Amino acid sequence: YANMYVPSDFFHARFCWTGAFPLHRAFQIGNPSSFHIMHKEVEPLEKNDTVLEPPDADHLYSAKVMLMACPSADELYHRSCALAEDASDVRETFQHPTRLIQFLV
Repeated sequence: YANMYVPSDFFHARFCWTGAFPLHRAFQIGNPSSFHIMHKEVEPLEKNDTVLEPPDADHLYSAKVMLMACPSADELYHRSCALAEDASDVRETFQHPTRLIQFLV
């Protein structure tokens, strides 16, 4: 994925999704999901007492999670493909599917 940020201290990745989604049972895009990144200065909606940097943290081992956001299958096709009923001016606003599917590490 050409637009995904990879941190400079990255050294190993374990791709579990290749076992979870083999070629005969490919990953299905069609269930919409989204995330929103809030500015760190925004007050939380609910009180959160989580310790973000615990004193006993061991930074030798860490795991990163990659979030994926994508529109519904209908919206994905509508925004990236020409449909017969679409007007010609709509075709000028098409986006490549890689711009519609977003990742956050």
